[in-house]
Amino acid sequence: MKKLLSNKWVEMFLLVCLIVGATLTIYTPEIPFIQNGVRYAHLILFSFLLVGLIFMMYDRSRLMFVSLGCCAALSLFLKNASNDRLTLPQANAESKISIIHLNTSNLNRFDLIDSMLVQYDPDIISVQELTPDWNAYLSEKLIEKYPFYNTQVRIDFNGMGMYSKLAMMTSDTFLFDEKPNLVCQIKTDQLNLNIFSSYVLSLSEKERENIKGHFNKIADRVQSIDDAVISLGEFNMVYWDSEIINFRRNTALKNSRSYTSEIITAPSSDHMFYSDQLECIQFMDLTDDNNNHLGILGRFQFKSSI
Repeated sequence: MKKLLSNKWVEMFLLVCLIVGATLTIYTPEIPFIQNGVRYAHLILFSFLLVGLIFMMYDRSRLMFVSLGCCAALSLFLKNASNDRLTLPQANAESKISIIHLNTSNLNRFDLIDSMLVQYDPDIISVQELTPDWNAYLSEKLIEKYPFYNTQVRIDFNGMGMYSKLAMMTSDTFLFDEKPNLVCQIKTDQLNLNIFSSYVLSLSEKERENIKGHFNKIADRVQSIDDAVISLGEFNMVYWDSEIINFRRNTALKNSRSYTSEIITAPSSDHMFYSDQLECIQFMDLTDDNNNHLGILGRFQFKSSI
């Protein structure tokens, strides 16, 4: 192996592969199989680290430094795409709000939602893939504690609903390509809070092209609002996907996720993004006893006025 790695042409080939691999991961071209592969950028990062250690064992310093350099570049890229704080902010005296977002396709039993509501007691519940069966159950279950709601019930995966303990000043639905997006304005002691719920789906290369239009539609609505904003939903792509990075750049929204907890499997594709008037003081993935992903929880507070 050492003799093979000592060959200058083999070394040159490996150097090119390392640099091109890191570049395509960070600056992803609109080629479907590359875009799909970038979902596993966290594994690509560990691969660079592993091969860098292998090159160190065989005393191939140039290959080692390039591998570790690619690893460092990917680490910075993933961190910049996540929440930019190293630690979550401390709780202050300003208004706070907690949100649970769920997708019914992840819940194989109605009672799974009951235990989460008891344990976390969120102020707002966002539900996607809201079918008639789930709507009937949730309407009966939540009406007493969550009297304010906006629902779009459908038999396909585009159904969604938002249930709130706090008064909704307004609730609206806007469409993109016949897909509903909910916007609910919540009254707080400070600025009003506008919560967007969207379901962005890409099943094919053609539909991925439509994603840009969908994100632009959401971004136009977000940009027209001066109050605080949270945009959440099932985006069906990782937070470092170029489409999400562009969406956040256009709206100046921050990512609630600080890292991905998945190691082998593809990271979760449900997200919460928030505007500069807010701080995220807690974010977590919700799982069942078998570690199956159920949804996400976010707790937010308004920034201190002091």
